[in-house]
Amino acid sequence: ERLCIQVITDGATTCQSARKEFVKDRPWMTEAWCALHCISLFFKDCFNVDYYFKMYKKVHSVVKYAKSHGAIRSAYDEARKANIRGQIPTSPALALPADTRMAGKWSLLDRAVKSTHNLKAAFGNDEVRKWRDRQTAEEKAKFDKLWEHLCCPILWPGVEETIKYLRPAFVIMRLADSDGEAMSWMYGLSLRVVVHFKNHADRSNKKLAAPYETSVEVLRLWQKRWGHFTNPLHHLGYVLNPAFTVGNPTKDASVHSGCAVALGKFCLKDDNICDKQKAAKVMNQLMLFSKGNSPDMWVPGTESFDLRKIARKNIMNFLSDDFKELKEVASKVLEQPVSSAQCERVWSSLNWIQGRLRGRLLPQNSVGLLRVYYGNAQEEKMKRNSNFEDWARFMGEDYTIPEEWLGYED
Repeated sequence: ERLCIQVITDGATTCQSARKEFVKDRPWMTEAWCALHCISLFFKDCFNVDYYFKMYKKVHSVVKYAKSHGAIRSAYDEARKANIRGQIPTSPALALPADTRMAGKWSLLDRAVKSTHNLKAAFGNDEVRKWRDRQTAEEKAKFDKLWEHLCCPILWPGVEETIKYLRPAFVIMRLADSDGEAMSWMYGLSLRVVVHFKNHADRSNKKLAAPYETSVEVLRLWQKRWGHFTNPLHHLGYVLNPAFTVGNPTKDASVHSGCAVALGKFCLKDDNICDKQKAAKVMNQLMLFSKGNSPDMWVPGTESFDLRKIARKNIMNFLSDDFKELKEVASKVLEQPVSSAQCERVWSSLNWIQGRLRGRLLPQNSVGLLRVYYGNAQEEKMKRNSNFEDWARFMGEDYTIPEEWLGYED
């Protein structure tokens, strides 16, 4: 069990209690909240804020009505086909994300705003108008109310602003859900999100649809949830990421204390007593790494490499043998997950397999089918998330992210 260095669960009270009880007698382990669940709760909290709640309710009613009525849905599909024939970027298919989906409400707004032109075409279609005229007075009033929402000059600019405002948090959530090098990016990118939200709350020379109180509340909610999932391993991964700290060492006291705590856990002897000499040596190497000015730090011939373009899991291959203690620690830290969602998806996958029609499968057959189902899904996901260098784009102020990271599966 010494090979296990981190325990992650969601925020349920029973899970928290079990997690803390498990690590109590295992000082080499770090206990952590699932980052994916925390950020999902952030989105849930955001859409409980009055401004976003009312906005979402209007957009949801339009999408739900269009999806629930065959005449409108058919007209919408025809509009999408016309866009394809005219080589116009098509909008996504109508979808209502489940309540359990991570950031489902944000996703619905994002899809809806891309579908606005086709929704208007569907509601304004001649056949749909004839269908509307045949309905009861109550149904006509409901249709007209939704048409007002679609044509509202205030609603949709506000939706676009909301999507752009909350997108960085969504991107970090997707990062937490990836199988890549999330540990080295979470803390640094979360800091960037704080700056982004603070800039949004600063109303100087800006005309924004959201009230000032809403921006302040969103910033408070992010800081609250961010504080839940951040732990010493995140601090250590942050310092080990050259894109953040090499040549620009952090002065954040919480990061330094977090690194000290994490390194103390890695330098425990078999009797659970810290090897202070080794811990001090690794901490010294970490500080030299962050400064990036040690002449004996890099393997000869690699000094000219652009560190921002080197995958985090490979960065230790560029360190010389004089930093072998740091390389040993980094090899453990940078491979750590930040989310428990991957484990939980195994049970979701099993629910698709072990249903009523397959209730009499032998255990070994169920396990075999699960491996096929889950293995194929993981392979496809790894293909989508293979180019991790694209996360360097997130370092800019515009938070531009490749479209492939924001894709949806219908």
